[in-house]
Amino acid sequence: MVPLFDWKWIIVFGAIGSLFILYLTCRRRIKTPWKRNALGASMVILSLTFVLAGWYATEMGFDAGGRYDPSRFPMVEAPFENATDVRDFRNGYSGSASCPWGYVHVGVDFFFKNGSKVLSATPGQVYEVKVDDNGAGAYIRYYIRVYIRYNSSICILYSFELKTEDYANITRQLSLIKVKVGDWVSAGQELARFFNCGGDPDHVDWGISDNHERTCPQQFFTTSGYEKMMGLVHAFHPDWNLCYP
Repeated sequence: MVPLFDWKWIIVFGAIGSLFILYLTCRRRIKTPWKRNALGASMVILSLTFVLAGWYATEMGFDAGGRYDPSRFPMVEAPFENATDVRDFRNGYSGSASCPWGYVHVGVDFFFKNGSKVLSATPGQVYEVKVDDNGAGAYIRYYIRVYIRYNSSICILYSFELKTEDYANITRQLSLIKVKVGDWVSAGQELARFFNCGGDPDHVDWGISDNHERTCPQQFFTTSGYEKMMGLVHAFHPDWNLCYP
């Protein structure tokens, strides 16, 4: 879709306009009682310009730098090396409870065996690696999130979810993550080795965000990626789909 206007020019002219008002104010070309209002207005415009610039840089300004074509679609490969690396498959994507697992689930859970490779499903840039703490007593207390930006709207999300209260286990999993923020990755590249600290629930919650909305990943898979993905699903549940509305 072609935008009706280009945000970067709004940012440029907003900055120029606000700086010009500041210049006139400082040179006393604008006299009281308008001087105070002009100064306040220019500061507001300048602040909004910086906010828009930050937003543009993160949301609209994605540039793959010629490493790959970020408009390519479909583009997703399976995020595992071998189906035998996954010890169980319990749920895919569901927008309602009308699914075999009986609840809404906006990702795909991979119950990896200890030491298995977790792969990048697409090329892209790592834009977040962080630990979230849900607090003592939560079913899964710690989430290690690794986010890969494919283009300005599509992100691939990995959430390493280990059922543990011992932060040493989280430190261990962090040490097995092989990428950092700012790294560029290719499809099939190893992002991490999975650390199963002994809990049956330990898994990676994987998914796709399109314009900040979690969505069914099926449409994004290449033919080979989808065949590999469904080979895993059907190895455990021959009549299951990957996604349910």
